[in-house]
Amino acid sequence: YAASLIIIYQAKAAVNNMRDHILYRYFSLGKLFFDQKNIAQLNLNLLDLPQTVSRQLISLQVVFSQSFSLIVYLVLMFIISWQITLIIAFVFGTLNILSYLLVVKICEQSKLHFQTKNNLNKKVFDILSCLPLVKSYNQEVTELTAIKDIGQQEAETSFVIAKAENLMFPLQDTLMFLGLILTAFILSFTASKIKSSQIANLFVFFVLVKMSAPAFSAVNRFKVSLAKVAAPIAILTNIFNGPGKNRFVVSQGKEKFTGLEKVIRFEKLTFFYSSARKILKDVSFLIEKGKITVVAGATGSGKSTINQLLLRFYDCPDSSIFIDQKDIKVFSLKSLRENISFVSQDSFLFNDTIANNMLYGINRKVSDEEIHDVLKKVKLRDLIERLPKGLQTRVGEKGIKLSGGEQQRVALARVLFKDAPIVILDEATSYLDGETEKFVLESILNKGQGKTFIINTHRSSMISRADRIIMIVDGRVVEQGDPDALLIEKGSFFKYWQHQISTEKKKN
Repeated sequence: YAASLIIIYQAKAAVNNMRDHILYRYFSLGKLFFDQKNIAQLNLNLLDLPQTVSRQLISLQVVFSQSFSLIVYLVLMFIISWQITLIIAFVFGTLNILSYLLVVKICEQSKLHFQTKNNLNKKVFDILSCLPLVKSYNQEVTELTAIKDIGQQEAETSFVIAKAENLMFPLQDTLMFLGLILTAFILSFTASKIKSSQIANLFVFFVLVKMSAPAFSAVNRFKVSLAKVAAPIAILTNIFNGPGKNRFVVSQGKEKFTGLEKVIRFEKLTFFYSSARKILKDVSFLIEKGKITVVAGATGSGKSTINQLLLRFYDCPDSSIFIDQKDIKVFSLKSLRENISFVSQDSFLFNDTIANNMLYGINRKVSDEEIHDVLKKVKLRDLIERLPKGLQTRVGEKGIKLSGGEQQRVALARVLFKDAPIVILDEATSYLDGETEKFVLESILNKGQGKTFIINTHRSSMISRADRIIMIVDGRVVEQGDPDALLIEKGSFFKYWQHQISTEKKKN
């Protein structure tokens, strides 16, 4: 009973340890890794694989006890007759070749089964994530058929494993029976050649062989258990030690970043997610401390990539981004991100309360007066007062219970609470109407006097507040400077400005 409890406790502890190590590994990887992976697969790796592996670890209890017994039996048999022991070991080893072939079969099917299971999880995740699309295009039957097909493949591979696993037990019984018959034959032949006084030893030898049979079976069962989790173990190992394991790790230094003193400089930065497509091409420009820098350009021009490189979500080339003459890579990621507030077009809300989402990552005491002041600045006070639970209202999965504009205002409130010296707004007001956007941004800019703002926006009202414009076309900086001066030049920025004003007038 005690042995059972100990092994179960250790198996549960192993689940938690594996999960912690996988999650920590995920945290150490850059965004490029997650761009190339399916969320369903990552979720499976984190939650399902440790459980799958640990369930097989429980069988270790039987293996340990039986292995100890087997060692004792072999020692006693060796003492009685080492010659006969070697012969019996050869006989049982030969018979167990069939068991080994079965284990190999289970191992191969395990990998195939896990792949089909992974495909099923990914398909279900995709369907549920895009359910409105499925319904609006009447694809329910098509998707149900796809799920059935993948589910059938998963069931078939699982059944093949079950057949091989269940065949192992009668096969082992048969092999053990044949082994005992051969042992009895060998011992009876030996008995005719030795003195009668030694026959008792042969009888003991036979009893020991018979008692060893369950131990052999336990070892083979454990081999089957390991074969069933061959694929999960390989995936878990690959997460930490696979080929190119460090390709997705964002390098960092040990120096603490304490804040911007003068300027952020991009120096001939070229960046691409894959060798097939460059996103940024020989980009050079400055961001001055305390200024509002607007990065303008069409969708897909590379604006968001600049922000993500500055936040070190992606690893940038050496000597391409400098902060006050220091390569950005000399700073620790923690200290760098502590000094930057970031809001993107996707607001990234947890399925938690409005209060917890606004105060996420804020490690200080926040007074009720400050909360009410921030709610006023982002125009959320009226919404909070209408809700029965106020700030304790849960926003739902990805903030689904809030409108797009309300989600962005919750994220913008987070910026005010964090109060970092560098603020990055990446299309952070795209869902707000013109009046609300103007009020909220004025509140943020007024509170943030002296802060460094880096803003990606298409709105002309925000562009007009800029101290400096960085105009990007197809991943290249084509113009930069004071907005009024650029408008006088009537180049790329002038055309972009005119187009934005025209678009906004049509919407209004």
